[in-house]
Amino acid sequence: MTILTSGYVDLAIGTATRSTLAPSTAAFVQYETQATVMVQARAKVAGYTVSSNSTNDHVKLLVLGQWYLHALGFKKGVELPPLIAQQVTDLNSVAKGDLPIAGLDPDSEDAIGGVEFSTSTDRPTSFGQSDLELL
Repeated sequence: MTILTSGYVDLAIGTATRSTLAPSTAAFVQYETQATVMVQARAKVAGYTVSSNSTNDHVKLLVLGQWYLHALGFKKGVELPPLIAQQVTDLNSVAKGDLPIAGLDPDSEDAIGGVEFSTSTDRPTSFGQSDLELL
């Protein structure tokens, strides 16, 4: 299962635009896969885990922005529509932690640089002056 369907993209940007950008099912799937992986990776930086079959509307918009960007490639003379450009910018804001993904809770332990602590029964929990005197 995937985050975007051709029907969702058709409703967002129009069937003609989608067909121009992804003239085959294989091209559509390739761009959708690339977009999903990009969103998952950028969201992970902020501690979000995005499922590859997420139905979250915010995630869908972020993936749509990346899908369009990947499908557009380096075609000359074609600019990103404002809503799509905003989703590309929003994904960077998500990665920085400036914009939360609505409906998802980040886990700071899973974020880049996150740390998970465990308890230990055989080691002291603090180190102080009295510990130095034992040395």
